[in-house]
Amino acid sequence: MTRAFPHKKSSKQQDMLIIMMVVLILVGFAILVLSGHMPLPTPTPTVINILSSKEITLNVTDEAKVSFTVTNNNQSIVEDLLVTCQATTPDGKQTDRIIVEPNKVRIEPLGAGGTSKPYEITIRTSNTPPGKYIILLQVTYEGKPQSNAERIMIHVKH
Repeated sequence: MTRAFPHKKSSKQQDMLIIMMVVLILVGFAILVLSGHMPLPTPTPTVINILSSKEITLNVTDEAKVSFTVTNNNQSIVEDLLVTCQATTPDGKQTDRIIVEPNKVRIEPLGAGGTSKPYEITIRTSNTPPGKYIILLQVTYEGKPQSNAERIMIHVKH
């Protein structure tokens, strides 16, 4: 028996073709994700809440304490979070002229929508040249940012 449309494929061939296309798309997606060219969507970031002033004036040898909490905006419990603290110049270069202690703060596990207890860091100057500096605080998990960096402006004066 001759088919009316010989160029048409049977439904079984069409099903196999569709399955092969889907598999190729999934393999391509997996390769992009594993190679790092296409990161998986990250959960809603956590948020750092600075409880003290975001602008601090210090003398060339001085210190100040800054308090903060972390809020979990995820729908699940988060654990093993760190807040990393880094001193920079206004143009974004790391500096050791401002000392932040501790420079990493381990955060307690947080439930969905939960807020941590207050944590405290000390910002210290020691014969620091006058000028403007920035302290960046950022929540990280396994070295990857989980929040936008919060900025604290430091003004060092004579």
